[in-house]
Amino acid sequence: MYVGRLAAEKEIHKIKRLLEKQDNIVLVIVGDGPERNDLEKLFQHESVVFTGFLHGEELAIAYASSDAFYFSIHNRNIRTRYIRSHGIWNPSYCC
Repeated sequence: MYVGRLAAEKEIHKIKRLLEKQDNIVLVIVGDGPERNDLEKLFQHESVVFTGFLHGEELAIAYASSDAFYFSIHNRNIRTRYIRSHGIWNPSYCC
């Protein structure tokens, strides 16, 4: 699962390498932003679900339902996301 703004600097496209190697992964992308259309095109042949913006209980359920969490190491919010993902005991995948 990825949660955040869908923008080029978040480097969400990098997870495609993993999705191409593993056929048992469904990626859930929570959020919206200027790169959403490009990402939807990029991942159109992969198992990816775009939920749009979630908050409150919906976001909490999404976090709790995920098995792993993805974020870019160049993300300026890395500490917050790392703490959130580990707070629910999910592994994190960083690029």
